[in-house]
Amino acid sequence: MLLLPTLLLYALGLLLTGIGSRLASRCATWCGALCGLPMWMVGGTLVAVCTALPQLVLAFLAAGMSVTALAVGTALAGAVTQLGLVLALCLLRCNVTVDRGELLRKCALLLVACGVVALFVRDGTLSYTGTGLLMGLFVLFVMQSIAYQYRFAFREGLELITVQKEKGEKTPPEDPSGRTVLFPAMSIRTSLRNLAGVVGGMAVLCVGAWALLNSAVALANLTGTIQAQWAATLISFGLCLPLLVEVFDHPLGSAWKRFAEKCRIYPPQALPMQVLNSAILSITLVLPAGITEGVHTAAAQFAAQVQAEYGTADPAICLQLTEQGCGAFSALDADSTQRLRKALLLMPWGVQAMSMDVPGLVETSLNLGVAELDDSEAILRFSIRSSVPSAKELLSCKLQTLTELLGGSVRFHGDYPAWTYARESALRDRCVAVYEAQYGAKPQIVAIHAGLECGILSGKIEGLDCISFGPNLLHVHTPNERADIASVARVWEYLKAILAYKE
Repeated sequence: MLLLPTLLLYALGLLLTGIGSRLASRCATWCGALCGLPMWMVGGTLVAVCTALPQLVLAFLAAGMSVTALAVGTALAGAVTQLGLVLALCLLRCNVTVDRGELLRKCALLLVACGVVALFVRDGTLSYTGTGLLMGLFVLFVMQSIAYQYRFAFREGLELITVQKEKGEKTPPEDPSGRTVLFPAMSIRTSLRNLAGVVGGMAVLCVGAWALLNSAVALANLTGTIQAQWAATLISFGLCLPLLVEVFDHPLGSAWKRFAEKCRIYPPQALPMQVLNSAILSITLVLPAGITEGVHTAAAQFAAQVQAEYGTADPAICLQLTEQGCGAFSALDADSTQRLRKALLLMPWGVQAMSMDVPGLVETSLNLGVAELDDSEAILRFSIRSSVPSAKELLSCKLQTLTELLGGSVRFHGDYPAWTYARESALRDRCVAVYEAQYGAKPQIVAIHAGLECGILSGKIEGLDCISFGPNLLHVHTPNERADIASVARVWEYLKAILAYKE
């Protein structure tokens, strides 16, 4: 039942993407010309980049939705589709005019970009070194395009190759000036109209890209397949459909033909070179933009989850992702990473058992207080507490066994005996009687889950009967720890009464 609406959403996305990208590209190039940029500068920058505008917007949206597989698939599969399908058909069916030297330089640039991807992309992740190299190739691509457009405008050093596909038709003499796209004259009305075209076209393009991404995700969920499969098929092929329409002389209808011709930003004879430019941009610009942005988006989403979960207990908690740039950095190998991950997931943490003698009292617990990582080892420091010696020993044994199974070792230090709750205590009864006689009320007897000197003393003196009491302490275990002086005086008087008590 959901398949048909998903396919309709995909078709709508293709239509809006095609319309929005061409409208935004046309108006953007016009805005560049209206700002006074030379025609060769507009052709080498805006026109070149706008050829890959649909893939670029889609990659950014995919990264924002944390569907990195779609961003990667769109970039790589899009480049393959453009070269293997559109460019091949274009060379077979269309009138072609290219510069031999520019074609060879662009092909060499594409091969280098593919080599960088092969070396620096692992498991859908692009390293910072690979990102830097691809962005460097993108800058080289733009400079190369500007240089070519300059030579083209002034007819310098060109070796144009023109092929006519119509049977029996002779090749007309090449007139470079006749292949130049004309721009409108400068006026306030024209400027505002083209600016509105850029904004409106980008909005339509974003809506179309959003529809394509959601349809691909839905199809992956419905069919139980991976998202990259649909990026490599429906999305990559769909984005090439407008170019295929141009290759086959607009067989989809006169309406699209008129719109496409009105929004053309390059001469028809230059279509093969523009397809090649789009493939280069898909690898050098779209791929690093999609992957890198996806990492930051995923980190931001995880930070929001952490804030939502722990913000009440720790309002100042935050998570930051910092880019270190290119270079060599120390890191765990794959095996060590997996073992440390398993240790953090499997190690017991928190309350392990509650007291059966005192309701609401924690009997046994542990917590991971400190985690350290140096050049040779990862150190996890746990604090183990229990009022029952056997329970503490069992928890220690469990921690040691799990650590050794993961290839680590355990060292115990700073241990002190447990202070077991005494069901019968003559000293406690005396203290209760003294409190009632001195203050006229029953004392509140509580047990807390903490370590005290009573455990050490009772471990040294067999059968020692002991209790713990003291003044009011504020902000314990912090730099602001302090005692209430008035309560110290009351404790002193209470202690003297206990020592002087006679039954």
